[in-house]
Amino acid sequence: MNPYNIVNSVRWFSVLFFITTCFSHADELIPATIQTPALTKHDEVALTDKNGDKIEYLSIAGDPSITLQNCSNISIYCSDIHSIRLMNCTNVSIENCWIHDSTGNGVDTYQCQNISVIGCRIERVSSALYALESSGVKFVGNYVRNVLGPYPRGQMVQFNSVTGRGNLVKGNYCINFLGQSHPEDCINMFQSQGEPDSPILIEGNDLMGDPLKGSEGKSKTGSGIMLGDNDTKGGGGGGYQICRDNIVNGTNDDIAFSQSSSQDQFLLIMNQLTRFCLCTTFSQTICLCLSPAFSDCFGKVGK
Repeated sequence: MNPYNIVNSVRWFSVLFFITTCFSHADELIPATIQTPALTKHDEVALTDKNGDKIEYLSIAGDPSITLQNCSNISIYCSDIHSIRLMNCTNVSIENCWIHDSTGNGVDTYQCQNISVIGCRIERVSSALYALESSGVKFVGNYVRNVLGPYPRGQMVQFNSVTGRGNLVKGNYCINFLGQSHPEDCINMFQSQGEPDSPILIEGNDLMGDPLKGSEGKSKTGSGIMLGDNDTKGGGGGGYQICRDNIVNGTNDDIAFSQSSSQDQFLLIMNQLTRFCLCTTFSQTICLCLSPAFSDCFGKVGK
């Protein structure tokens, strides 16, 4: 027998065997119907000086839906809510929630520590996360759609005077459709800095404009990612920030830089997949770029 025919016969037998096996055990391969947990309708939740609690499986119509002040070790899980306000809180996790349709920010933190927003769907809010004077803020694996602003809000994430260790924006997907959103920067680091051995990490995010219209109609001052952002009066810029492995498409300027506060603070840019890189005004900034595509952008860094 022709060896070629033997090989083909074996291949086809393998394919048929695989198909037959799959269909004969289809009831084992197809998982049982996944049931969404029933949510309980609930009034707004407001807690003060609470240590240790779980807020879960709730549907809250009020806005803000959850307000925590001076609380610690709180879990907010699998709930349908409009917005969350945290003030002077520590160790708060927000996970697998639908946060939507608010004139305020989806999650708003003020002077908080160790706040995690993980695996949430956030849409039609002013900004998805606005963290002010906080530390240890993590925004990971969230889906954000159509932030509404208006300016100065309109971000997926804005850190404002966020400092310290463990600050992370990673693995998020953000999309803003023309006529349905008013975004500024998708990610903005305003006067924020990490530590030398624990810099702010912005990694693996997918930031999209309108799939068909791109940046048409978007803010003329916004960027995909704004690093080292500082005010024009010298109030102190950002530093110790690492930005790597992000996809930025259909925003105005993909990655932009403002001022860093001193020469010993670094911004590290690595392996971005972008349409175009626009470097704005530099002042006493040390920027390191390990991606050859950006080499021309950094010719005058620090001058």
